[in-house]
Amino acid sequence: MSSENEKILAAKDEAERSLATLKSTKDIGNRLIEYGNDAEVLLVHQQVMESTKQLTAQKQSVKSTLHLGVDYESTVNIRLTKNQTMDSLMVMPEYLMSFDAKTKMDKNHCFFTGITCLPSGDMFIIDSSNFLHGNNNLKMFDSKGVLKWNLPMGDQVPYNVAVTADNNLMVTKGDSSKVDIIDFRGKKVKSIASCVSRCESPSLAMKGDTVILTGSNKACVYICNKNLQARKIICSQQFKSPHYAALNHNYIIVSDYAHCVFIYSRSGDLLATYGTPGTPGDGPGKLNRPYGVCIDKYDKILIADHQNKKVHLISPRGEFVKFVLTKDELENCPLALAITPEGHLVVTMTNSLVKMFKYMAIF
Repeated sequence: MSSENEKILAAKDEAERSLATLKSTKDIGNRLIEYGNDAEVLLVHQQVMESTKQLTAQKQSVKSTLHLGVDYESTVNIRLTKNQTMDSLMVMPEYLMSFDAKTKMDKNHCFFTGITCLPSGDMFIIDSSNFLHGNNNLKMFDSKGVLKWNLPMGDQVPYNVAVTADNNLMVTKGDSSKVDIIDFRGKKVKSIASCVSRCESPSLAMKGDTVILTGSNKACVYICNKNLQARKIICSQQFKSPHYAALNHNYIIVSDYAHCVFIYSRSGDLLATYGTPGTPGDGPGKLNRPYGVCIDKYDKILIADHQNKKVHLISPRGEFVKFVLTKDELENCPLALAITPEGHLVVTMTNSLVKMFKYMAIF
């Protein structure tokens, strides 16, 4: 056999092995998405990408010797999630900045229980009050942490804030049957009667015309319309002290101060829980006084694990993915969470600081 024929056969064998490897990798990737959890996807992702790069390099030398008519590029397009690739989820957040949100008007240490962000990057932060901390005001900061205005709320105790569909702010107040509507200049527009009366630590979340209301002294979660009329009430014996809420087009998330987070469908059906109601703990799957929750663009859920000084990332199935932040990055107890349109994770702290991390790539 001539040396030329030997080269052709060797190239053919190499090409067939590469193709078989790629097909196998594609099958593994699809099965991993179908049956695996998010942590397994993240673990395998890097190995898959490195192997694909190596095979792509081999392809160039093979094609120069023998053309097999294989659409190689379509074969290596492995779907790592149902909608996006896991490239978009960063391995570790990058610290961007922090700022002290205590102003000259504040007489006490701050107690930042609520935060929401605008597309411009501006942030609205609730400085509530408890027995030791807080100043009962609503503050607006720009994307660099520069104060724009500070709205005192007197003897009222604000607790959480959200942006309404008509571009105003909705602010809940403790022990009140009403919420305030405030414009972006800090001027009160009106008050709306709530279907929930005399709540302690009343929290809310909004998406479109749907509002979620909770209260730590209520064993129920209220799914309301934009006028705060209840469409559905979720009550559970597992609720001890419903605390914070988040929602998107697919899920409703409720953190319970008694060490658990509940994941519901938009229709109010319980899908999963994370943590053990009534039992504090530290580690994957365990919480100690969870505060703020939010949902990223891939339906992953972030939880401020207050006492453990961590932020958990979990799947909508209630599966632990990783610790996004720990006490090494946070240094103090986290309170409220928000994700900016740029993909930055904003965390309010018990020491009056607000910290920002580059959490995900936006494209």
